[in-house]
Amino acid sequence: MKQAMLWSLLLVCGPLQAATWVQVGTGKDGTKVLVDTSSIAINRSVRQAWLKMTFPAHSQPGPGDDSGKWMDFNLNHAAFNCGEGTSKSDELVNYYDDGTSHKVPADTISGDRWETVPSNTALDTVMRFICGWK
Repeated sequence: MKQAMLWSLLLVCGPLQAATWVQVGTGKDGTKVLVDTSSIAINRSVRQAWLKMTFPAHSQPGPGDDSGKWMDFNLNHAAFNCGEGTSKSDELVNYYDDGTSHKVPADTISGDRWETVPSNTALDTVMRFICGWK
């Protein structure tokens, strides 16, 4: 009975949670930047998507209260104003190699503040990819 229920949940929830991750860049340290192309939403010049950064093992220590842990990857829900070259983030979750995670408080990410995307950065590469998405 439990197994049948689990399969039913997987069949119902699986497609809703399907992601199509495309790698759009790699940092000098081996950090990979990916975009979930299935999450790209377009509203005129503003585009939103889920971003994922994966870190080489034991290269990115956890911030603040999570120091002593090593980040495995993070997920970031970001918006880009393609016409203005700005971005903002409304959700960020860090995932650690010990299997735990931490949602970054809203007041420490951009929230409603649009910020200029610096050129020749990983974020610039992501913005160009998402803004070019058809």
